[in-house]
Amino acid sequence: MTDPSIFNIDITRLDDEWLTQPGKAHDAIERYRIAGKKLREGKAEFEKITAGIRLNIRQCPSDYDLPAKITEKMVDEALLIAPKFQKAQAKYFILQDKSDRRKNVVQVMDDRKKALENLVRLHGQDYFSTPRVDSGYQSTVDDLKQRAMSGKTKRKKK
Repeated sequence: MTDPSIFNIDITRLDDEWLTQPGKAHDAIERYRIAGKKLREGKAEFEKITAGIRLNIRQCPSDYDLPAKITEKMVDEALLIAPKFQKAQAKYFILQDKSDRRKNVVQVMDDRKKALENLVRLHGQDYFSTPRVDSGYQSTVDDLKQRAMSGKTKRKKK
């Protein structure tokens, strides 16, 4: 299962996010590499099992309720309903799905890297900054804060 934390970026800790990104990306790439290796091994095993069943169908067509003289189409159809073939195919499809999911995580990590780059760029441009008051108005702001804290603000009656 994919760690949901790879989808979340804490914009208040961009430095930590940026520093942990390469490690997370490396983990995702390594898992994808392992899944790809298992997929290749699974494909070879699936092809071996398929070839064995095809050979068996040709050598003993009566075991598959086929006439003595068979066509390639008959071999293909008998192969599809052979339980051993179906089991091997299901196993191969599971490996293929795992590999595809790992590939998607690697793509998400690349998107995450781009998002972090953009967030850092925005941070450098003070996009996430707080409002500031010009020095000429600072005394007015301080006065308003003082009144608000003392509860002496006067409200106009309508």
